[in-house]
Amino acid sequence: MKSEIIETVGKAYDPLIEKYIGKKVEIEILEKEEFIKIEGILMSYTVDFLEFGQATLLDSNKIPYIADIIVPQKICIIRKTVRTKLVATETPVN
Repeated sequence: MKSEIIETVGKAYDPLIEKYIGKKVEIEILEKEEFIKIEGILMSYTVDFLEFGQATLLDSNKIPYIADIIVPQKICIIRKTVRTKLVATETPVN
């Protein structure tokens, strides 16, 4: 019973965040007194953390890579949803 109460408190519903679940979003993370923009799919959240899948990050050489990340809510802002870019391809006509 005690663990059920703690789990419920840790997963409070937030309608402002809930609408972004499963969508690709642009976020800003405060790191070393500056904001870093990252795109990723909001997978889930708790009172304290946001979980993003397929987040696009840069390594120390500025080379992009994809990773799943968990970010404390107090240093993260969801700015907007990101539309997937469609690429037109030519289909041969017979």
